[in-house]
Amino acid sequence: MIDNRFKKGCCEFYNSNNIISCKESQNSLSFYCSGEQFYKIKIDGCEIIDNNVLKCDFMIIKNDEAIEIYIELKGSDIQHAIKQIMATIDSKGSKSAAKYGVVVATSIPPGTTLNKITKILGSKIGPNNIIVKNQSLKLRYSDGKIIKL
Repeated sequence: MIDNRFKKGCCEFYNSNNIISCKESQNSLSFYCSGEQFYKIKIDGCEIIDNNVLKCDFMIIKNDEAIEIYIELKGSDIQHAIKQIMATIDSKGSKSAAKYGVVVATSIPPGTTLNKITKILGSKIGPNNIIVKNQSLKLRYSDGKIIKL
C-alpha cells in the first residue's frame, strides 16, 4: 500500500534491525526499528518538489501503516516547522494512523514550550506525540509507540 501512496524513488524500506537516519545541515534524527519494518519517505524535494507548497522533510511509516512520523529538520523557526508538519499531514497522512510530529532544530528560541506547540497542532497529533529537540534526536519503536531515547 505504501507504493500506492508515494513515488517509488522517494521511499526506502528498512528491515527490523536497521537504524533509519535523517540528516540535514547540523540536525539529525536516528530511528531504531526495534524488530519492526519501516519506510523512510523523503518528502521535501522528492515526494513534493513544488517550493511553493509547505511540507516537512521526511516521514517514517510503519510497514502496516499504523504509525506515521512527520519529521522537520529546522533552523530555529519552530512555528514554521509545525506548519510544515500540519500541511504534510493534510496532504500525505492516513486517517487511521497514529501520528507523531518531530522537530529537530538547530536552536530552540526562548519561550518555546510544548504547550504552545500542542495548541498549534490541535487535533492533528495527540499531545503526547510531539517531540522537539535541538540538533540530535534518537527515537525507537516499542510496543506500538515511538519512544524518545
